[in-house]
Amino acid sequence: MQDIVQQILAYVHAMWRYRWFAVGCAWLVAIVGWGVVMGMDNRYEASARVYVDTQSVLRPLLSGMAVQPNIDQVIGMMSQTLISRPNMEKVIRMADMDIRLKTPEDREQMIDRLTKSLTIKSGGGQNLYTIAYYDKNPQESKRIVQSLLTLFVEGSLGDKRKDTDSARRFLEDQLKCTLKDLWPPRTR
Repeated sequence: MQDIVQQILAYVHAMWRYRWFAVGCAWLVAIVGWGVVMGMDNRYEASARVYVDTQSVLRPLLSGMAVQPNIDQVIGMMSQTLISRPNMEKVIRMADMDIRLKTPEDREQMIDRLTKSLTIKSGGGQNLYTIAYYDKNPQESKRIVQSLLTLFVEGSLGDKRKDTDSARRFLEDQLKCTLKDLWPPRTR
């Protein structure tokens, strides 16, 4: 035990002897660190959490009759659809970014930058997802995420309408088949 105490005292004595050297090194690291941080560009993130309803209206009707898609596959398809080229062009128009574009090359660079800076990831819970975008301009990043969210909601509403129409047609066909079997009454 005494050896450990002597060793600790030796370390404390050595630190005390070189304290001004340590303070100078700390100040040097702090000044260099502050300089690096001040030289960095500001980067703003806008994000939105979205609940994705992967349950189709047809799912209860088709249970046991058809193969149900994997939820991860559905989300992967939705992500690919959301960051597709036509949607990125719509986002550029909706966020008023097309005003700055002068050439087709500028448009291509803008689409590439949007796709690289955009992230879609799981938001923690089941069917919760986060759409995030990073940019130097906070208002622009907010407009881009808002545009993506608008596109997503419009697409989801259209899909829900299609699912509802498909479910209605399915039920009507089933009723017609059942009514054909029941009407006219058969006599035995």
